[in-house]
Amino acid sequence: LRKDTPPASEVFDLVSKQEVCHSRTLRKDSLVGSFQFDLGMIYLEDGHAIVHKWLLLTDPNDAASGPKGYLKVSVMVLGPGDEPIRLPKVVMDDKCDIESNLLRPSGVQLQPATLTVKVFKCEEVPRMDVGFFQGLKSLFSRKKEDVDLVDPYVEIFFAGKKVKTKVIDENSNPEFWQKLNLGVKVPSMCDRIRVRIVDRDKGFGAINQDDVVGTSYIPVSQISAPGEDGFLPLFGPCFVNLYGAPRAFDVTDEYDY
Repeated sequence: LRKDTPPASEVFDLVSKQEVCHSRTLRKDSLVGSFQFDLGMIYLEDGHAIVHKWLLLTDPNDAASGPKGYLKVSVMVLGPGDEPIRLPKVVMDDKCDIESNLLRPSGVQLQPATLTVKVFKCEEVPRMDVGFFQGLKSLFSRKKEDVDLVDPYVEIFFAGKKVKTKVIDENSNPEFWQKLNLGVKVPSMCDRIRVRIVDRDKGFGAINQDDVVGTSYIPVSQISAPGEDGFLPLFGPCFVNLYGAPRAFDVTDEYDY
């Protein structure tokens, strides 16, 4: 250690400040938002690090003005003899529980809320199974004729949380009439809700894998907006178009000999 190195007790009291600035403004490097923490807080974490955490950015001069954005970071504070941990690969998908992985400044509170999605019905859900898998569905089908060979259900994703409807067996035009509730915190860093239709497979073991039929995204900005010109959180009822990958089989006319 250098002679001018401060003792550990003083190092832990040092503050690290993270700032996000906007370069394309009349005022160069205009501050968007910031977040700060003591180095001691990081050192007391497992591995002396915070890994892939989201920081809630605020205006340091007006914390009550609300979130200004979010910044994802990994930070390590190492002392003599400490070994750095190996950082896992960054994964961004619907399984990431963002709200529980969010650090926010003291004095900034997120309000609990309930996101309610009413799922009424779907129309013209395409069959996704092919060949051998289609034969399995026919084998385990309760009906012997004129089956749709699609067992759809709907999944809703938001802020790392997921809910889903019941499965409607063998129906390409299923009617669910279900209300799904998601516990969330607002304001949320997530700006869209993902809706997808899935076809349940009835196979066994490795072949039992549900197929995604189609996906759609609903921007939160279409559901509600804050401020004087805002509007109540309501969207629909309406149909939402879902889009997905091409089906893995060719459609042929069974009467085309």
